[in-house]
Amino acid sequence: TDLAASGLDLSADFYLAIAQEDNYPYKDQDGVAVDQLAMDRPVVDLIDLIVGQTATLTVYNVKPYSLIIPLRSSSKGITQTAYGTLNLATPFDNLGILAADATGVAQTQFNVPHLANGMTLFIQVLEVSGLTARFSNVIIEKVTK
Repeated sequence: TDLAASGLDLSADFYLAIAQEDNYPYKDQDGVAVDQLAMDRPVVDLIDLIVGQTATLTVYNVKPYSLIIPLRSSSKGITQTAYGTLNLATPFDNLGILAADATGVAQTQFNVPHLANGMTLFIQVLEVSGLTARFSNVIIEKVTK
């Protein structure tokens, strides 16, 4: 089943459960097959958000050579933009512009300042490629010591 065609709201984070039901009386006739599970949006990941360390922001599943704009807010919310619904509250700020490589991955590193200790960051990425734009998942990370 194509989830995008199901009418479900896929704009925010969600969980997908795949389960098996034992409804056949014979040993190996039950089962689950999953084929081509794909997310049709950029996926952002942030690691090492630790005071005094170098954090790494990586964006996957984007079109090769597209422009990637990481956005940051101090709270989650809904903001309507020219590109669609952003799941960050205003004010939000732009963390720069990245370029995806030939494999559809963009990455940047930054130092985590001491003043950020204890802050919770909400980060979402905008991918711009030609005349199309897509938002990523939202990540919520707390800066630790």
